[in-house]
Amino acid sequence: LELLREIVPGLARVAAIRALGEVSDDLWAEVERGAQAMSLNLTTIGVRRSEDFDGALAAILVARPGALFIAGQSLITAAQQRICDFALNHRIPAIYAVKEWANTGLLMTYRPNIAQNYRRAAVFVDKILRGANPAELPMEQPMQYDMVVNLRTARAIGVAIPQSVLLRADELIE
Repeated sequence: LELLREIVPGLARVAAIRALGEVSDDLWAEVERGAQAMSLNLTTIGVRRSEDFDGALAAILVARPGALFIAGQSLITAAQQRICDFALNHRIPAIYAVKEWANTGLLMTYRPNIAQNYRRAAVFVDKILRGANPAELPMEQPMQYDMVVNLRTARAIGVAIPQSVLLRADELIE
């Protein structure tokens, strides 16, 4: 949400597609608190099955958001091309966690670096195999994130990506 706010000047309304059953209520409560802290009006549109996407996309248009936030896994991934085409055709800046979506036309993706997470997990496995008590090992937050920005999409939807975002991006799609 912070990245969308940085990219879209004066952002006030954000629509969110949430795959119900794939994104926990606790996690979603964090998203809602974040939106509230940023004074963003967040309209959450839940989907449970692929047949829900017609209504969900229509609801997004009714909400008239300045940006789109996408959350979920398998259900969302099954509608990847449809969501990307929708956001592009309606000129809605959108963000999701899976970097391959930027290649499909989504404006931007942002998520923890999976390879780094696996390397850190290996360190913990090594400690446990050497006798460490798992309950005594500290919890870690991801340290590296991957950000991909699709500049073609930015041009197509009329969004100027600030230099501060471009400099932080790990990959730019021309």
